[in-house]
Amino acid sequence: VRIAMQQDKANFSREQITAARGAGPARFAYLLRAITRQGRKFKPPALLPVLRHEGTEHIGAEAITKTLGASYAAAERATPVTPGDFVSSSNDVRSLSDCLDVAASPSVVDLLRGFLDLKKGRAPGLSQIPAEVFAANPIAAALAYAPVILKLIARGIGPLQWSGGLAHSIPKGTKDPSSVQGWRAILLLESDAKAFQKAWRPYLLQALDPVRSVGQHGGIPRHTLEQPSALVRAHFHGLSAANQSGGALFVDCAAAYYSVVRDFYLAGPYHNWTDDELQQRAKLFFADTQSQAAFLKDMRDGLWLESLQLPSALHRIVLAQFHRTWYVDGRPGTTLYLTQTGTAPGSPVADALFAFLFSRFLHGMEEFLRGHLASPHIQVQQAEAAEAPAWADDVVILFTARSVSEVEGLLGEIGRQVIKHLRRLGLSANLGPGKTEAVVALRGHGSRDVRRRLLGADCPALSLTTETEEFPKLRLVPGYTHLGTFLNAELSEMANLKRRAGLLASTFKPIRNRLLNNPFLLPTEKRELLLGRVIPCFLHGSGLWRLSTKHEHEVAVGPLYSAFRQCIRPITGSSSAKMTQAEVLAALDVPSPEELLDVHRVRALFQVLRADMRRVCAGTPVAALVADAEDADLSLLSVRLQDQVNWDDVRLRQQQGEALAVLSSCGPGLAHTCHLCNMAYATHRRLSVHLAKCHGIAGKGPQPWWASLRPI
Repeated sequence: VRIAMQQDKANFSREQITAARGAGPARFAYLLRAITRQGRKFKPPALLPVLRHEGTEHIGAEAITKTLGASYAAAERATPVTPGDFVSSSNDVRSLSDCLDVAASPSVVDLLRGFLDLKKGRAPGLSQIPAEVFAANPIAAALAYAPVILKLIARGIGPLQWSGGLAHSIPKGTKDPSSVQGWRAILLLESDAKAFQKAWRPYLLQALDPVRSVGQHGGIPRHTLEQPSALVRAHFHGLSAANQSGGALFVDCAAAYYSVVRDFYLAGPYHNWTDDELQQRAKLFFADTQSQAAFLKDMRDGLWLESLQLPSALHRIVLAQFHRTWYVDGRPGTTLYLTQTGTAPGSPVADALFAFLFSRFLHGMEEFLRGHLASPHIQVQQAEAAEAPAWADDVVILFTARSVSEVEGLLGEIGRQVIKHLRRLGLSANLGPGKTEAVVALRGHGSRDVRRRLLGADCPALSLTTETEEFPKLRLVPGYTHLGTFLNAELSEMANLKRRAGLLASTFKPIRNRLLNNPFLLPTEKRELLLGRVIPCFLHGSGLWRLSTKHEHEVAVGPLYSAFRQCIRPITGSSSAKMTQAEVLAALDVPSPEELLDVHRVRALFQVLRADMRRVCAGTPVAALVADAEDADLSLLSVRLQDQVNWDDVRLRQQQGEALAVLSSCGPGLAHTCHLCNMAYATHRRLSVHLAKCHGIAGKGPQPWWASLRPI
């Protein structure tokens, strides 16, 4: 049975390696989760479902489905509705007032690309028609759906099955699965709806580019996590170089894609609500009167929507996307919900539609920082500054204070402005640990007193409450995990390197036990697992690491060398004892950790040059490459060929054991000499270790200069 199981695992892994080749390490980890039994998307075996909510235990799939569906309705302001009432109230038509150019709408070629981009093996919607049906003949599918798209643009209303889907519950992994907070929902759309959204997504991104914030990334082609991370690192490095005070406020929104108010797409003449209905919707979305008044003003004048300058055909597609959105709480579902907010998380256009709305928040914070002279002035794209780098809904507010005494007041005002601007969009900041937190850099005269006042408590926090308004407290932390990288104000890499080493160990152990030790996998396949799954886990964001000390460099390459050495026996069948690091690399035919770091630095260099962010890379290893980038020929990268391993020599060394023994040592660099033998050492610590191991004398530790003084 064990041999058969190993053969099945080997065949399954071989298929996933082929399927994930070229798709990146994230897709590779997703496909291997059934064997490694880890990761956010790993599904453990289903046990008897029990859910505790509001003092009541819900037992059984139907009761839990109904409870989770009702909990999701709070974020999307959804209300239950009967299918008959929903269908009868969805027959309205948004008539055309002007002629539209059909050439500006998604074409048959765009639909063909959408059907070809459908991923296989994904869960279907309520109809249970998988994507493989359309992938069997995408040309026929595109020709069949082209008239439907023209009808959608003409009527302004899409098919009902395209405006909603099945709310599939997924456990969060880090929270208690017996509570509603331990689950989140993702919308399972129909396959043809996904293909249509993939067809008009490029048009949406093209319209987003001129209106988005400079530091706004996420979901945009050719934008990577390194770009917002580089902006944050550049800010802290600039504060250190100029000996200035400032900091960064890391903001995490709670259920952003579910609760964002999307009515702004219908502002001006594009809605049919009366003033009373608009006021009711304002009370539904916002709790404070200021946000309600701002919403009513935006809906009446429609200036923000007009500033987007969306093409008419694209705008009508967006309106059809948000018309009468709904979800069913499971399969088989118990309740149909009609939603009022959100951009349908799980759909191919959810992030782009959210980016339009979220750009209002980013532009508002940028104007506030520039008005208060707190902008960090990190220039990208020639002369534009990026005060609020963001990846989807994870945003960082960078600020600089003119003096250390202004940091507390400025940070408090920034926190209040963040909460106010998020409320204008129907959003709220998640103020839990590790979510919305601030990291401050305090330098200059009086910094010690400010540091004691702000950071002296066991759980440092800054109160944002004023005399007229009540706000929650803001947590102050020494470091923050931003986009997978731990950052602090001093830009020390030790904490981040130790965190990456822990992630490497947790990832490498199941792969080594379940895959590398499998005798039915070929050595080349095991090597591909090592290069495609293990190494990227540790080197995430390594192109921007600042390894300023020798100890940091050792910690950066040590975990990879250790992992390589542990792969010798599973891959080659021989022991790694007495093998040098060069022999380990040659036996596995893998690059050295130093070479891998250089590769990631070159990748970061290209990202910096392509985004015109030369000033951002100051203080990083990329800066040395930027100086010579215009003269260097980066199209040809030299690759060092590994030498062949002389296994006979390795086995001889293993049989002989330790062949070298140090009998004596001396020299100008060895100032600490043992008084019992001829050994000398460079530091007092090494001498103390020698005395304890060889002579049984306990070390006294380093002695101060006054310890040798004698009274006269």
